[in-house]
Amino acid sequence: MVRKIGIVLAVLCSVLSLGYAEAYTARLAEDWLLNLADYLTALTPVNDPSETGDLTRPGEYLIQYDFGTVTVQGEPIPVRGSLSDVTMETGKIADCLGHTVGMSVQELGIAGLSDPAYPLTLVALQQEGIGWCWIYARDGIPYGIEWVSYDLGDSQTVETALTYSVENGMITAIRTRVHEMTAEEAMANLSSVAELDAAQRASARAERNAMTAFEAGDALLNGTKVIYAASEQLARLLGDPVSSQNLPSGQGRLLMYDGLIAAVNLEEQTGVETIYGLTVVSDAYTGPRNIRVGMTLKETTGLFRCDRTVTSAGGTLYESDADSRLPQAKLLRFEGGEETLIYGCESGSITLWLEITFQSGRINAWRLYTGNQDNGRLSSGNL
Repeated sequence: MVRKIGIVLAVLCSVLSLGYAEAYTARLAEDWLLNLADYLTALTPVNDPSETGDLTRPGEYLIQYDFGTVTVQGEPIPVRGSLSDVTMETGKIADCLGHTVGMSVQELGIAGLSDPAYPLTLVALQQEGIGWCWIYARDGIPYGIEWVSYDLGDSQTVETALTYSVENGMITAIRTRVHEMTAEEAMANLSSVAELDAAQRASARAERNAMTAFEAGDALLNGTKVIYAASEQLARLLGDPVSSQNLPSGQGRLLMYDGLIAAVNLEEQTGVETIYGLTVVSDAYTGPRNIRVGMTLKETTGLFRCDRTVTSAGGTLYESDADSRLPQAKLLRFEGGEETLIYGCESGSITLWLEITFQSGRINAWRLYTGNQDNGRLSSGNL
């Protein structure tokens, strides 16, 4: 048994950058439950426990107090060793770590709590008591924290869990529960934690980094600024187009190159034909920060700012801290395995967009243009 535990811990440590939380253990939780039972003998329940027997679990009763609820085993009264589940909804009673409902989660001092990377982020592994701590999050915002620990015996094991419900960064409820299981079941749970953590890390499509956001200075083709430049600039850079096509209703025209289409329009005030959009499908051209058709999604997201790790479901990579809705970056996922990165920024009165499309995890096209955002897809006329 000891050897199996060591193997599982080694696997967990190999996939974790550990940030140790407080030393929650099964023994600590069990002692707290014993002391709580003594305390409850002096409190009067709000309900009549004899009326709350669980027909599906004979001998189990729910007792309600002014601070929350308690589940007991055996008789409908709290005695030492009978408490199996406690939920606290007020700050009247502290848990085994000294925390209460109403506390800020920042007071817990848990590494990674400010921006969890995954929907279920493993943040601590404890070898004393054997267990772990993880954070439940949605879009990088925690809504729950849970410690799990095992009191391992030769054949029978006690699992204890301490769970916090979180809303707007505050603890709204605390639950402590104990559950008996076999040692084999406990080991299976530990293995599942390692497998889940590894699977989530493998599913990451973009990883948090310290790169800068997409900006107007990135609007380059083969290292040269072309958006809102005269069409002659493109001719000097790439030569004459293979062909051109006029757009309806005087919306300009398209210049066709091998693997590239440029959208141009005549500026009435200056009489100069300027470039307002590019669509590229060939690896013969480089774009902002030298992106190129064929690059992987992770390579690409590593070139631009990413405030949080984004999984296969997609999500927001970063948002503007100012009043403007730009700059911003999102990863969208569509049917058929298509994924699209969308970056936006403002430069004076111009809104600039970079849209990169991936198929099977590699760039198959990228677009650089001025335009509007429409239902998650970007549009720029007929480009």
